[in-house]
Amino acid sequence: MHKARTAARSTLPPLSADHQGAVMVNGESVVSGEAVVAADDLGVLRGDGVFDFFRVYRGVPFALEEHLSRLADSAAALHLDYDRGKLESELRRLLTTMNGKDGHVRVVVTRSGSRLLFEEPPYESPARYRLMLVPHAVSPLMSGVKSLSYAVNCHASRLAEERGYDDALLFSVANGEILECPFSSFAWVKDHRLFTPPLSAGILDSITRRIVLEVSGGEERTCTRADLAEADEALIMDTAEEVVPVAKIASVRDFPESSPFVDELAERVRRQIQARLQDVTLSPSSES
Repeated sequence: MHKARTAARSTLPPLSADHQGAVMVNGESVVSGEAVVAADDLGVLRGDGVFDFFRVYRGVPFALEEHLSRLADSAAALHLDYDRGKLESELRRLLTTMNGKDGHVRVVVTRSGSRLLFEEPPYESPARYRLMLVPHAVSPLMSGVKSLSYAVNCHASRLAEERGYDDALLFSVANGEILECPFSSFAWVKDHRLFTPPLSAGILDSITRRIVLEVSGGEERTCTRADLAEADEALIMDTAEEVVPVAKIASVRDFPESSPFVDELAERVRRQIQARLQDVTLSPSSES
């Protein structure tokens, strides 16, 4: 039986009054149900802002410096100024509340100057993803930027969910190239070799994708529907889920029930993450 995600990809866990995670707004710790920003904040009115999202394993943030650097790159791409030192100081305070816990932290900075940090719980994911192809037009101005303007991503996932799939797999309306999922990177396997669409296609420079390429010796290559139809296996990769195999790409390919390459890769990625976490544990100042 197909196992659905607890919360849809197109939604986020609500920051309701009974939310148990830490929440901080502009340096102040608040009860999640009382976390507010101004109604005229441009992050709310126009989605004008940036965010990033990282995983915490037993209280230790993974790849924190990479995520904060990517946040800074996203802000620079949008000509958005913020006090990085102040934000990182607030983030360190929030992380002290997650001692020994597993979860995620979302970091949001808006054009109006709001800084939002909040803990999110671990996610439940399908054991194998079922994807539906959805057309997408990459904007050169927003290529690789994690902006708050995520309505397109959410809608693509929603369209797939409404058809009974776990998520969308985006393809370019300009040339038909396969791109990524709305919230995850994508890769495929052929003849025991891993391939993933190139960053030049306008996809996000995913930190998990970097690790997968490093561990697997994989390479970037333009992906077509023909590549999908001939692939031996496929996978998605992201911060929350690490590596998860793909069971089906609608109207293109049903994959075998076993995914030996992806399963072995997932274990290698997990070991790599744990090794890096051990380094952070031994030298906490290196990533916090």
